[in-house]
Amino acid sequence: MKYPEDFINKIICGDCLDVMKSIPPEKIDLILTDPPYPDFNKQHGKEWPQIHINFLNAWDCQQLIFWPPSRMFPLNSTAIHIWHKPNGQSNEHYELIYERNGKKVYRVFRVPIINYKTLSEWTPHPAQKPMKLIEKLIEKNTDYGDLVLDPFVGSGTTAVACKLLHRNFIGIEINPDYCKIAEGRLAQGVL
Repeated sequence: MKYPEDFINKIICGDCLDVMKSIPPEKIDLILTDPPYPDFNKQHGKEWPQIHINFLNAWDCQQLIFWPPSRMFPLNSTAIHIWHKPNGQSNEHYELIYERNGKKVYRVFRVPIINYKTLSEWTPHPAQKPMKLIEKLIEKNTDYGDLVLDPFVGSGTTAVACKLLHRNFIGIEINPDYCKIAEGRLAQGVL
């Protein structure tokens, strides 16, 4: 694979640790990601591998990383934001968004989880984030044409939001089924 032709505005099916070796870190304006949570296995009975996100220390760009309030965040941060889920149906009605290499202002984002009002954006992914939330995070932290990297792109919400907001993206996902879902969402002509 060659940067940028094989990367920008694409979903790449592969292990982010391998793929990110080919991306020049200085080209990325924002990393926005939702890695598999360390306690997801216990709570949901899924066989999801333990993800270590220490590789993000090698990237100096601004980063926004979703993380559960029940687990210690393993990296340093400049701010901690709260996603308040007013209609949350789990034990936790909020999630934390750790900001690294960025601003020092703490924010609360009050955005409902995907429900009957936003069912049209639902995909069969166990941890899909609402488009409205991802759009807010991208709008507040990037400018037109900036490059956003999501190393755990899942069903492609970050990529679709970037497309809608005229930002460039690189989406990496190890699960081929989720890659197909993300590619399908991007091909639906959402602009």
